[in-house]
Amino acid sequence: MTPRRTLLALLPALAVLSLLAVLAADAAGGDNLVLLDAGPVARIGAPVAATLADLAAALTLGGAVVAGWLLREEADRTRALGIVAGAAAATTLARGASLAFSYAIATGRPVGSPRFGSDLGVFLATELGVWLLCGPLAAAATTTVAVLGTSASLARAVAVLSSVVAFSAAMTGHAAGDETHEIATSTMLVHLLAVGIWLGGLAVLAGAHRSRPRRRARRARLLPSRADLLDRPGAERGARARGAYEHPRGAPHQRVRADRARQGRGARCSWACSARSSAASSPPGSARTPRGAGRWGPTGASPCSSWR
Repeated sequence: MTPRRTLLALLPALAVLSLLAVLAADAAGGDNLVLLDAGPVARIGAPVAATLADLAAALTLGGAVVAGWLLREEADRTRALGIVAGAAAATTLARGASLAFSYAIATGRPVGSPRFGSDLGVFLATELGVWLLCGPLAAAATTTVAVLGTSASLARAVAVLSSVVAFSAAMTGHAAGDETHEIATSTMLVHLLAVGIWLGGLAVLAGAHRSRPRRRARRARLLPSRADLLDRPGAERGARARGAYEHPRGAPHQRVRADRARQGRGARCSWACSARSSAASSPPGSARTPRGAGRWGPTGASPCSSWR
């Protein structure tokens, strides 16, 4: 399955997950509005952006772990790191959108309003704003490192950077004023790392496994088999000895060359046979023996039948 078909197959699942995230956010909010309403764009876009960011981060982390510690072939690791780089870029965009929507919800300024972004510096100075800003920055660094090469050590570095993205996401998932904040964030970090390695690793392994049969089939069509390489020289030498050599692919110029060779050999044998017959019929010493009459020795055997 090509990456385009895979993406098209995943679109319905992503739509369902986004709808569930929006419904869960509306159910958790209820009718008691503590903050000002930031509008439907921020209210619906925040859970959708968070869902896409978590899925892309999981694919980045799992793919980097698989490429760094499990994949041995260079082609498989190259394909895995390509997927990781695309997922890291998607994580950067989704985390940036999540930062914008979180700012809109926290300040009550709708997206696109004239005063949107006027107090962004104040929001980024808070603990929530710092960790929300660390997410897209770490994801951008992960994307940059993922496109630098295809070695196993580079894939491990990508895995470490993607772990930083998961850590920044875990720090924004629970209220800092609660007494169980450290326990909650640590538990969430463990869950994000475990789910990312499991889900993203399975997705990358499935993609590498599906691409391997196509590479083998393409290689089998382009390259000859070992039996052809071993048998073809002997067959060609035998065909040349019999005077019936033709190109393996049946090229017309090769067939014409073989026909001309057979005709020339037949003309030479006919001339030799006629010379031998005239030498045998003439009395000894009456005339000079024609050239090539005694060429075949005392037996007088003619090779005219061998070329046929």
